[in-house]
Amino acid sequence: MSTTNVTTYSPNKLDVRTDSNRLHLYERYGAMAYGVILQIVPETDQAQRVLIDLFSSVQLEALNPATTQGLASSIIRMARSRALAARKTNSTSHDHFPSTTTVTGNNKQAKFVFNLAFCQGFTPETIAQRLRIPYSDVMQAIHEYFLFLRTS
Repeated sequence: MSTTNVTTYSPNKLDVRTDSNRLHLYERYGAMAYGVILQIVPETDQAQRVLIDLFSSVQLEALNPATTQGLASSIIRMARSRALAARKTNSTSHDHFPSTTTVTGNNKQAKFVFNLAFCQGFTPETIAQRLRIPYSDVMQAIHEYFLFLRTS
């Protein structure tokens, strides 16, 4: 009888240097990462390049699931930072702030502030200054939107 050594994907024993584990990561987290990237980079061709760059990066190899708080959250952070960097390199204006500053309703304002922080890459300080609202209101809006996302 011959025994075959089969390597299975285990998030606790991850060697992303192998193509099969990269493929497993892509299959498991690719759609999520692509969704995050599309929120920041709406052009599908550019978003796909960012996604491919993310899953072929050396930074992905450096992830250690045993010490990382969560593989999904690490991939989300990496996808966001790469998408913001890609958007900045292709942007003609480095300081493009949406002109719509009057948002009605708490939920809409929270979503707007979250979008500015997460998708547009503005700091809470910049958002507070540009919207002429207190810094604490910006942080509260982001917190409220996180709570909304958890319950939806």
